[in-house]
Amino acid sequence: MKIYKIIFYLILVQISVNLKAQVISDYLTEVNYSMAVDYINADDISLFHNDVVVDTFAVVDSTESPAVIRNLRGARVDGYHKDSAGLRYFSFDADTRINGVSILKSDVIRCNDVACSAFIFFFDASAESLKHININAFTLDPENGELIFSVANATLIDGVQYLPSDLIRFNSAGNYSLEYNGASVVDGLGAYRNIDAVTLLANSYYIISLSNDGNYNGEFSYRDSYVLQYYPPTQSWSIAYTPLSLGSAFNQVNITSLMGFENDLIFKNSFD
Repeated sequence: MKIYKIIFYLILVQISVNLKAQVISDYLTEVNYSMAVDYINADDISLFHNDVVVDTFAVVDSTESPAVIRNLRGARVDGYHKDSAGLRYFSFDADTRINGVSILKSDVIRCNDVACSAFIFFFDASAESLKHININAFTLDPENGELIFSVANATLIDGVQYLPSDLIRFNSAGNYSLEYNGASVVDGLGAYRNIDAVTLLANSYYIISLSNDGNYNGEFSYRDSYVLQYYPPTQSWSIAYTPLSLGSAFNQVNITSLMGFENDLIFKNSFD
């Protein structure tokens, strides 16, 4: 009987190891994400408020957020991007201040150095008269650096209503357009969904996390801790990655920002 218990235990240990990250899409080489937590002290990782997990599917680290962002209170990172030069971009779910400078929940900033001791407003909501919106997910188009984002609540931009399930493109000419229609009867997730995190990859895949659990057309179920993939050419959805790196006690925590990397990905720098 004891030998069976030992074998069963070893099987459980192996399952636990295998569940560190379930990567369903083989083009992904790394996923970075932040979660709605204040602090986690797990067996193999300490995760701080506003920290960004770096999962290379072999090693999990949490060192992407500079101290000035990690130590923010009252505001959570809800958008993250890293370009080919290693520069990091952030947005937040509430108005805040960094290094004495006010940042709105509708702004996107780009840190100029590792410590984020200086930054620029990559998207200046005040200049765009969009102080009322909350950008809760964004990515940069790898082809041209244009900003693609989602909003936390239904809002009007230039007379057009956008929903939290939509993606909006802001191009280099300063114009806004609908990039993805969440309410589409063809491939939409449903107008009541909220895109919480997003990356557009050079292979034309969007990887996306949502702020709510759900089911896609009876094909599969997902949680707010899952990363889904959407492929526009075939208008298809599927699961790309399930970040279980923190163990079963934390693997259902909501992803609030997301950055994905693929094989031979070449990022082009953003427009300024």
